[in-house]
Amino acid sequence: MRHEYAPAGMDTGDAEKVGTILQERLASLIDLSLVLKHVHWNVIGPGFIAIHELMDEQTDVTREMVDEAAERISTLGGVAAGLAQQVVATYVPAKISMPSAEPLSWRISGPWTRCMRRWEPGIAKPSSRSLASTVSARTYSSPRPGDSS
Repeated sequence: MRHEYAPAGMDTGDAEKVGTILQERLASLIDLSLVLKHVHWNVIGPGFIAIHELMDEQTDVTREMVDEAAERISTLGGVAAGLAQQVVATYVPAKISMPSAEPLSWRISGPWTRCMRRWEPGIAKPSSRSLASTVSARTYSSPRPGDSS
């Protein structure tokens, strides 16, 4: 994706690198929001209402992250590709098998964890420190499933 401009203190090449990383994350976050909504629509059983409401809350949080990533891409001079065809073209699904015997909480947290961990490797790729700070600090302040902190 070609960037025509960049924020002050960043050249267009660096803006393009970060924009590409953020676009991959945007696709992952959009996918995650769809997974969460899918669970919301299809949950059944004794814990129905709790899980149903939790998935709505998590979908809202994820969609806020989608919005933030898309806005950062625009700030960097890129175009946030969030249409279904664009997401499919950008998104690289993680290959992970989840046996049906696993608890529902892991089936939900697996995509969440994969999505959040994809932020970390990309932060080291940019050529300057200012680029790393362009990738949302919120990524590190959001709790990850399974973290004890």
